[in-house]
Amino acid sequence: MQRDNYSNMKFFQALETQNYAPATVLSGPTIDLRGYEACTIVFTIGANASVSTASYIDLILQHGLLESAAGSVSAWSDVPHSQMIHSVYDRNSITSTGLVQRIGDSSLGSAVYIVGYKGKARFLRVQVSATAAEESGLIGCVAILGEPANWPVNEPA
Repeated sequence: MQRDNYSNMKFFQALETQNYAPATVLSGPTIDLRGYEACTIVFTIGANASVSTASYIDLILQHGLLESAAGSVSAWSDVPHSQMIHSVYDRNSITSTGLVQRIGDSSLGSAVYIVGYKGKARFLRVQVSATAAEESGLIGCVAILGEPANWPVNEPA
């Protein structure tokens, strides 16, 4: 079998596509990186109803540092910027750890934001935080796991 991207990557729904409610935090399910050496997170954002510079939406990446005896992550922390790879975020303007992108203007909606993870933790998850009451919109997220220990990951239909 020939190695190709389809056979060499696993796709995981990191956040179900949904409308986010004003002033809430959405957390995606746990992404288990066991058996993979690479992970890329792709956020898809629909048009935002009313985002301004006074209100904003934060796209956040967290990693699981510990696993409980029950098999779930017992501690989450924001991923340091040194363990993220992306070109959208401006490190000089926002220093919050874990922050992939801050959307503070309605013109930044209807976009795709991508971040690579180069940390060593086994578990990841994404969070979306809408900070003000007037914010609303559509958001979803996919994780692409790559460099598997065993391949092919996906078989052709």
